[in-house]
Amino acid sequence: MSKEKKTLKSDEVALSSGRVVKLNEMSIDDMDYCQDLTVVRFENGEATGVSNMAKARTAWLRRGIKGGDFNSFKMNGDIVADSVIKQLNDDEKNELSIAIQDFQRLGE
Repeated sequence: MSKEKKTLKSDEVALSSGRVVKLNEMSIDDMDYCQDLTVVRFENGEATGVSNMAKARTAWLRRGIKGGDFNSFKMNGDIVADSVIKQLNDDEKNELSIAIQDFQRLGE
């Protein structure tokens, strides 16, 4: 039996897990906030460490998700509630945060 692929809208992404997520067009300020969270430490002109990567990933998810295949999708003001993010596994979070960033660049 063959499965038909769902036709996605331009603001949707299908993750490798099969979950379809609706993406939010973020403001420039929100994108700047997410990009500025990651900190690279330098010593003698060489990068020696990176911090806040998990915070940055969560920030992209909170601001970049607008809906999708979630149990009881909820917002907390203008950002996605914890209960939604907790439904994603680490692979989905990583894949989705990249998809959200790519989606923001479409108009550039």
